[in-house]
Amino acid sequence: MLAIVEVSGGSQSFNAVNSLRILGRWMRMWTIADQSSILKAYEEFTEEGWMKESSMRERLVDCLEEFVKYTIVMRPHLEVFRDRFSERREMGRKEEKVKREEEGVKEGDGDVLTGMVNGVDLGRI
Repeated sequence: MLAIVEVSGGSQSFNAVNSLRILGRWMRMWTIADQSSILKAYEEFTEEGWMKESSMRERLVDCLEEFVKYTIVMRPHLEVFRDRFSERREMGRKEEKVKREEEGVKEGDGDVLTGMVNGVDLGRI
């Protein structure tokens, strides 16, 4: 899961935040829809380090709540989203190559995937 909060990105701060969101998705992270920027962050905190009551604080709390909710909803299903056809296929090819090498079969004599993965017969794909 990925939540982004930026604190001093200048006048083009959302460009930086959006670039980070894109990078997070590229790394296959679940990126929440909300984002928050804290303008003049040096003015938004008390001496003790707590954020002062303001609309920016409320926005930040909204983002953090959404982050927690997405995490709670997604956590039980992580393996479903980590399971990708292209990666299963590549792993099957590597396993088949090792098996053929052990049996002394030359590469290219028919790359066929076999076996069952998550209830899918790879031989039928």
